[in-house]
Amino acid sequence: MRKLIVPVVGALALIMGASGGGGGVGDELATPVVAVAATSNCHPSYQPPSDQPCVPDGPDLDCPDIGYQVKVVGPDEYRLDADKDGWGCDSYA
Repeated sequence: MRKLIVPVVGALALIMGASGGGGGVGDELATPVVAVAATSNCHPSYQPPSDQPCVPDGPDLDCPDIGYQVKVVGPDEYRLDADKDGWGCDSYA
């Protein structure tokens, strides 16, 4: 069996395998598998609702930049949780 590992943007690798042989039983092609990287551009301190995109990890953002309420699960670097209740951008609740 041979394996080819190719870098893919936003993923660790695309892995394809194929068994060698002359077309006998068990000589089928393997299904391609994509292993997704654990890293992303999402800020780890803020959990958005499931129907909203993540809060980007980058320049300082304010609630109007985000547009929805978020759960604060780490350091509140963007200062979105003014009342310190674990929820940021309360005006969007």
